[in-house]
Amino acid sequence: MDKFFTEILVFTDKNCNFCRELTHKLNCEDINYYEFDVNENSEEFDIFEELTNNDIVPAIIIYNRLNNFTNTLLPNKDFNSIDELILRLTNKQLT
Repeated sequence: MDKFFTEILVFTDKNCNFCRELTHKLNCEDINYYEFDVNENSEEFDIFEELTNNDIVPAIIIYNRLNNFTNTLLPNKDFNSIDELILRLTNKQLT
């Protein structure tokens, strides 16, 4: 993943153990991301939820500024564990 042109947005909940695990592992892997707590950014998450039909966190939006490509990674659909998600992010497996 080209970190100069890619932005990773992570929707989290401060009471979610999986969210804490994800942000910890993102930091350990030195993956830059923007975190949005769903309780503090409810309007943004409502839009995300409506567009993706997903209300489970952690949820990811990947945006590539170079080609305007946007992808989502949703729990129980695109990944089943935090380790699987980290593997996909670090190996550029976005499909």
